Amino acid sequence: MRTIISIIFISMLFIFSCNEAEVKNSKKTNKSSNTTSEVVEKKTAEKVNTEKVNTENDMPVGNPKNIKDYFLLLPDKLINNLSLEQRKFMLQTKEVIELIEKEIYFSIDTLDYKNAYMRISGLSDGEGQNIELTYFVKSDKSKLIAVNITQWDMVSEVSSLNFYTYNNSKWTNVTSEVIPKIDINSFVNKKVEMKSGPIKIILPQNGKTIKVDLDMDALSEWINKKEYSKIKNNLSCTNFDLLWRDGTFVVGNKTMGKNRR
Repeated sequence: MRTIISIIFISMLFIFSCNEAEVKNSKKTNKSSNTTSEVVEKKTAEKVNTEKVNTENDMPVGNPKNIKDYFLLLPDKLINNLSLEQRKFMLQTKEVIELIEKEIYFSIDTLDYKNAYMRISGLSDGEGQNIELTYFVKSDKSKLIAVNITQWDMVSEVSSLNFYTYNNSKWTNVTSEVIPKIDINSFVNKKVEMKSGPIKIILPQNGKTIKVDLDMDALSEWINKKEYSKIKNNLSCTNFDLLWRDGTFVVGNKTMGKNRR
C-alpha cells in the first residue's frame, strides 16, 4: 500500500514539474517574440523616417546643377501654378490616371539632362497648355533660364516666352533684355494695330536657335477677311529664327512657309 502511495506521489511531482517547465518556456518564448517584434517595428520606423527625409531633400540645395533642379526651384506662378509637390510627383510617374487623381493635368514628355531641356504636355482634350524649359549658358558661365508656355486649342497655338536669371535664391525676369518683342509686327513690313496672334515659339532641344512661326491659317480664323488680307499682303515672313549672341538673341533667317515642329 505504501509503495502505491509513493508511486502516485512521485507521479504527481513529475507532472507538476513538467507543467512548470512549460509555463517558463512559454514565457521565455513570448518574451523573445515580443523582443523580435519590437526590433522589427523599430527598424520599420527607421526605414519610414529615412524615406521621409529623402523625400524632403528632393529640393536642390545651393546652386542648381541641371534642368530638373530649375524645374523644382521655379516659383509656382512662373510655371502655370504647378506646386512643388505636383512637380515632384510628375517626376515620379507618367501614368495619366495617377496624375489626374492628384489633380495634375500635365505630363513630362522629355527630360533631357545632357541638353538641359524639358517638355511638358497638357493632358486636356480640345485645349490646354504645353510647357518647355531650357537654359542658355553665357561665356561667363551664368545661365539664362527660358520658360515657354504655349496655349493651344483646336484652331491655334499661342506661345509666351520669358527669360529669367536665378541668383541668391531670387528669380528676375530679363526677357526684354534678351529677346526682341515678338508680335504680329515681327512678320510684316509695315506696322499694324493688331499685336497678338497665333504665334508659336519652339525652344531648341539641340543647339541654341529658337524658332518663331506665324500660323496664317489660324490667323484667318481670328480676324475678318479684310484685316486678314491687309496683313497677308504686308507679310515679310511667316517664320524666323532667333539666333544666340552670348546673352541675347537677334532675328535671322526669315522665310515664308508652313509652321515648323
